[in-house]
Amino acid sequence: MARATALRGRQADSLVHAREKSFIRVSSSYKAQLSVESSELSERAERVDIVGLSFWIPRMSDDASRMEKAKSQGFPFRTILQTRELASGAVMLDIGANLGRTSIPRAVLGDFQFIYAAEPDLANYECLVRNVSDNHLRGRIFPDHAAIGSRDGDTKLMRSPYSGGHRLLSEGAEPGSREVVTVPGYTLDSWVKRLSIDLNEIAFVKIDTQGWEAHILSGATSLLRQAHIAWQLEIDPAHLESSGQPLSDLFEIVERYMTHFIDLNSSAEGDRVREIGELMSALEYVGKTNGPKTDILVYRSTGD
Repeated sequence: MARATALRGRQADSLVHAREKSFIRVSSSYKAQLSVESSELSERAERVDIVGLSFWIPRMSDDASRMEKAKSQGFPFRTILQTRELASGAVMLDIGANLGRTSIPRAVLGDFQFIYAAEPDLANYECLVRNVSDNHLRGRIFPDHAAIGSRDGDTKLMRSPYSGGHRLLSEGAEPGSREVVTVPGYTLDSWVKRLSIDLNEIAFVKIDTQGWEAHILSGATSLLRQAHIAWQLEIDPAHLESSGQPLSDLFEIVERYMTHFIDLNSSAEGDRVREIGELMSALEYVGKTNGPKTDILVYRSTGD
């Protein structure tokens, strides 16, 4: 892509280098991954090209068709366009960054100067770091191996056969036959503080965490009080219920801090921009018709 090529010329920016040096000092996971060679990663992941960008995907040994589907998946350009009037600025936080399918196109398109990305699954994380590096986005995207939730401390992650299905486990939940690993955990507020991110620079937070969204908002009071930040949230009632903080908990938090929302489902009915008080009734269809989930963009209007 022409934009990706142009980005390479911006890597001499002293601010970019300074930010990365600072991030390396704080994120031991990032520092460790930078020393992993492509030949070593290729034993666990496969490289593909997506619209001219290099992209590594963890191997899925149990299902060849699932791997082919993952390789053919593109970037969420429709959602990016739907959110763009509110989702641009200095800093974006990508919580549940996966392989970088949102962070990388956002950086290439120039929507944000810097993106801080949290990903709890190690296989996804090592691909994320390589995807950032191979696309010349070091110093623009900062991937950290971390689980974001309602408390600080080690967190249990239930791994899935596919890269987008890993989920954090609530206390007392049974993983069944799934593999469970321990991941360093932080509240969103403490993660931002740990990485020395200026709250005034944050313009947009994207959260896609397989039902952990309400937990994350519970630990993000400082960010939620910032009227200039817009939020993109995945709404999956089944996953929210299994996390121990159902959809009603998420509604309660969002309605406390936000004034308006946009349902990003292409089949959503009603006005595009609606007052937050209509959120519960507007999303009654989710899990029943037009798909099991949706994403919403929420924000506080100027002056509120």
